[in-house]
Amino acid sequence: MLKINLVLILVLFTQIYSAELKSVVLCFDDAYYSVYKYGFPLLKEYKIPITLGVITNYLNRSQKPRKSADPYQFMNIGEIKEMRQQLNIEIASHSVSHRNLVHLAENEIKFELEYSKHVLDSIFGEPTITFIYPYGRFNNQVINLVKKANYQLARAVLYGEPNLWVGRYTLAVKEVRKETTINEIIDFINHNKTTILLFHRLAPNPKVFTEWSVDNFHALLKYLRTNNFIRITTLKELYYDWCQTKLLAMARNSPHNDYLNLFQKVDIDQTRTRNPSIIK
Repeated sequence: MLKINLVLILVLFTQIYSAELKSVVLCFDDAYYSVYKYGFPLLKEYKIPITLGVITNYLNRSQKPRKSADPYQFMNIGEIKEMRQQLNIEIASHSVSHRNLVHLAENEIKFELEYSKHVLDSIFGEPTITFIYPYGRFNNQVINLVKKANYQLARAVLYGEPNLWVGRYTLAVKEVRKETTINEIIDFINHNKTTILLFHRLAPNPKVFTEWSVDNFHALLKYLRTNNFIRITTLKELYYDWCQTKLLAMARNSPHNDYLNLFQKVDIDQTRTRNPSIIK
C-alpha cells in the first residue's frame, strides 16, 4: 500500500508542479557563429541552455573555439562542445544540407535524416533525438521517415503552442524576427503553458528579418531568469518530462499489482533513453 501511495503522490506532485510552471525553450536554427559570439556570453551569465539545430555539411570541423569570426559563418565543433560543456545545450539535427525534404526522393530524405544523426551522434557522443525540418517543410512521408530514423520528436515552424501528446513530430513555435518585441514574446508565454522560441542569428543592429537584437536578447534572458513561474529547458528535456508524465499516467491507470512491473520495463541509462516498447 505504501508503494502504491507513493506513485499516486508522484502523480499528484507532477500535476501540481506542471500546473504552476510554464516551460520555455530557446531554439536556434543553423548554428551561426553569431550565437556563439553574442549569445553564449549572455547564456552563460544567466545559466540558460538552448536547443541548437546543426546542419552537418555546414559544421566547421575545427576543434578550437575562435576568438572572432564572421557572424554569418557557422560554428565549429570546438565552439559547440564548449557550449555543451558549460550549458548542457541540446544538439538537434537540422539535416545534412538544409534541402527542402518535401521535394526530395525517399532515398535522399533518408540520407538527410540518417547521416546527419550519425555525424552528430559520433561527434558529441550521445543520441540525437530531435530533428528540425529545413524551412519548416514536411509531409506525411517525411514524418514517417523521421520516426524510422529514430528521432523522438521533430520541430516545425508552425505558429502556436507545441503539444507532445498529439503533435510530437510537428512541434509549433513562436518565431522571433527582427521586428518582434519583447512584450510580444512575454504575452505569448503568458498565454501558453509551453513556448518554443525560434531564433536564427543575433546582431547588435539587426538588418534582415532572421536577426534579433542582442540587447533585446539580453533583456529577454533577464526576464526569463527572474520569473519563478518560468522553467527554461530544451526540446530534449521537454520530451523526457513528457515521458515521465506519460509513465505516471500509465501507472495510475494500471492494476495495483502491476505498476512495479511497468516501471521495471523502463530502461533508463545515462542518456535517459526510454524503452521504445513503453514510450511510443
